[in-house]
Amino acid sequence: MLLHRAVPVTLTAAKRKTLKKRARGGRTAYRDWLRAQIVLAAARCRASARIAADLHVTVDTVRK
Repeated sequence: MLLHRAVPVTLTAAKRKTLKKRARGGRTAYRDWLRAQIVLAAARCRASARIAADLHVTVDTVRK
């Protein structure tokens, strides 16, 4: 199975803090929560397929 890497993402400390806040927020809209989770995982150099499996979404969703 070919594991494509997510697009390399570099985050500043401030952006990482903002994304973590969105990812943990109880009142965050699902769409924003999901995007934050995807970006944080991509910043950790996770494969797109692994991100998709962990978040129970399709690989196409992660690639967006």
